[in-house]
Amino acid sequence: MSIIPLITFKITRRLGYVLVAWFALFSCNKDNSASGSSNSSTTLLSSARFYTHSNQIVDSFSYDSAKRLVRFAQHGYDTSAGYPVQDSIITEFSFPTNHSLPDSYTYLDGRQGIPVHHQLFYDAQNRIIKDTSASGTGFVTYYSYSENTIVSTVLFEGSNNPGDYQIDTMFMSNGDIQREHIYYPNLSGTGDSLSANLFLGYSAYPNPGYQSSISQSVGPLLFILTYDGYGGFTDFISRNLLNKLAGSGSGLPPGGVNYTVIPDAGGKIIESDMEPGTPYGGVIKYTYY
Repeated sequence: MSIIPLITFKITRRLGYVLVAWFALFSCNKDNSASGSSNSSTTLLSSARFYTHSNQIVDSFSYDSAKRLVRFAQHGYDTSAGYPVQDSIITEFSFPTNHSLPDSYTYLDGRQGIPVHHQLFYDAQNRIIKDTSASGTGFVTYYSYSENTIVSTVLFEGSNNPGDYQIDTMFMSNGDIQREHIYYPNLSGTGDSLSANLFLGYSAYPNPGYQSSISQSVGPLLFILTYDGYGGFTDFISRNLLNKLAGSGSGLPPGGVNYTVIPDAGGKIIESDMEPGTPYGGVIKYTYY
């Protein structure tokens, strides 16, 4: 789901391994208050770096003069096999003249080396409802909304292979993602299997990744890009900052994991530590423009 948020244990479908992280953390913007009720329009996130003993994942963000997100990149570094491996995924958005919403993007996966062009569609409230490949791959994602849920349905090969899909449901409350369900086809192809059932808790700190113009429009798309990329550490939807992740799926330990948020002297979030000193431990560091 684009659940946008933060650091959690996510299964990266294309990479095939488990990341001890979730994207419920931070992204494009951050508020210097601790209420989470608003966010600053002047501080933009440059990068979120997740470190463990054997790998590093870097989410990086570029903006134009109108503070529109024009480029989102992920870089993965892994030494767990005993030698270094590096890959990258680059997403570049295109905007119609004088328009705040992108109408398309180009997706380049360093593991495949072929850029793929996508077209985007919105409803009357400027929320993304469809992302479709214009390069003939068949890939399409549909987004639907109710009062308390955001649902992303990904068809990786479109109608060419109806058994290859992913369904992510985010349950919202008070502007934050409180629960997330992730489904894949079962092995017999007769229905959906619940892959993860996650519960999220939040601190009093505002989410640096929350920016209303992004969260309320293409936020769910950015979630899918991270989820099916390398996983991620940027929450594009929730107003507040994650400090607890529990539930079943993706290797979560009993009782879940906790995050310790570290702000600088001015209140800006610079680090989030996940279960330090344990096998699940990791550090996320943030830099800003």
